[in-house]
Amino acid sequence: MVGKKGYMKTLEAIISVLIVLMVVAISLSFDNPDTNEVPSEIEAIQDSIFDKLQNENRDYLFTQQENIPTLLVDEIDELRFEYAYMIICDDVDCNSDVLYPVEIVLPQENIYVDSFIAQEYGAEFEFKLFRLYIWYKEL
Repeated sequence: MVGKKGYMKTLEAIISVLIVLMVVAISLSFDNPDTNEVPSEIEAIQDSIFDKLQNENRDYLFTQQENIPTLLVDEIDELRFEYAYMIICDDVDCNSDVLYPVEIVLPQENIYVDSFIAQEYGAEFEFKLFRLYIWYKEL
C-alpha cells in the first residue's frame, strides 16, 4: 500500500512539472520580436525631410506645394527607395487625402509611414498634416 501512494505522488509531481513546462513554452511562443521597427536609414530620411519642411521650407506646405517633390528627390535615393506623400488639411480649397504622385500604387507590405502636423505662421486655425510613405524599391 505504501508503494502505491509513493507511486501516485511521483506521478502527480511529474504531471504538474509537465503542465508548468507547457505553460512556460506557450507563453514564450507569444513573445514576438518588434516587427514595427523602422530601419535607421529610412528614419534618417524621414527626419531630414521633416526637419526641412518644419524649419527651412515651411512655405512648401502652405503656399508652394509644387516644390515638395523637388525636396523629396533631393533627400531620397530613388535607386533604392520609392515614396509617396499626402497633405491633409481642413481648407475647403485643399485637395485633401490625395496621394502624390497620383499614379503611384502602394505595395502591400513593408511601407514605412511617418507624419507631422504644421500650423501656418499667423494663421489661427490652418493646420496641415504631412504624411510620408517610404518603401524599398523592388529589384
